[in-house]
Amino acid sequence: MTRVSQRRSRLGIAKAVSCMAGVGLLGLMSVREANAAGDPRGILGTAPAAPHQEPEDESTRMSVAELRQTLPDLKLRESPPAALLALQFGMHVPYQVLGLGLTAEFYPTRWLRLSGLYSFGFSPIENDVTFSHFGEAALGVAVFNRISDSPLDLTSRAIPNADPYTIKTFVPRYQAVFVEGGALTGFFSPARCTANCNDELTPKTLVAANQQLVMPFAGVRYVSYYKVSSERARFQKRNYLQLYAHVFAKAFNAPGYPIYDYKGESFANGPVGGRVGFDLPPGLCIADLVLHTGCAQGGGAVGYSPTPGYLFLELHLSYLID
Repeated sequence: MTRVSQRRSRLGIAKAVSCMAGVGLLGLMSVREANAAGDPRGILGTAPAAPHQEPEDESTRMSVAELRQTLPDLKLRESPPAALLALQFGMHVPYQVLGLGLTAEFYPTRWLRLSGLYSFGFSPIENDVTFSHFGEAALGVAVFNRISDSPLDLTSRAIPNADPYTIKTFVPRYQAVFVEGGALTGFFSPARCTANCNDELTPKTLVAANQQLVMPFAGVRYVSYYKVSSERARFQKRNYLQLYAHVFAKAFNAPGYPIYDYKGESFANGPVGGRVGFDLPPGLCIADLVLHTGCAQGGGAVGYSPTPGYLFLELHLSYLID
């Protein structure tokens, strides 16, 4: 090959490389312009999604201050609101098999919690059901409380017809442990024996002994709460977690006579009982993703009721209003 042909070959290669570089640059500019058109306000940053992700480093998360700068309309709650209401649908066995109620929780300060619940529903009586009332009231004093930054991934859907964008950041979380005490009241319909009570060969004569019992309790409660929202970035996330354990004492107005079910089997009437329970924030919620209305959260408790001596079971769904 002559020198002239070699030189021409080198010039051809250089031109091809230059042309490919130009095409690549134009492609990158096109992608950038498409992203800018989809996010005209630039609220989600400009970092591209890399196909290979390095192990997560907490130091790369936005601080609370940086998140506020990125989203000027950001709303954060560092502790539960002064008043938090919730519609509740559930059961409180043995006092109410199904009911619709309203709970109210108040936090005048970070170290004081007051709560109340009223539920109207149905309870069993002999071969039938009747309307019934169930209620609770409690007061708690925090023996520990703090606000600390917790890592959180926020999913934004600010760009229509595009994949959600995840914002890795920190948000302030409230945590507290309360020592609390209160009382609950529930309807119960046992039977009272009026004849043949000690005769095992003859059926007992039983009559209804309907009563609205009032039972005191005391225990501890753990509360964790945060709420963060932005209309501009189209997200809202709230986490309200409660765990509790209570000891029940015998009802103030416990019957002074033996009580039975309507088959003649006796109920225990013990001095103490208890329960352990929880209220959990919702997981994936379609209604919130589509309508941004928030979601119901579930809760429950299990234990033993001393009056009557019976399984204590609660299951409920609550829709928070704060």
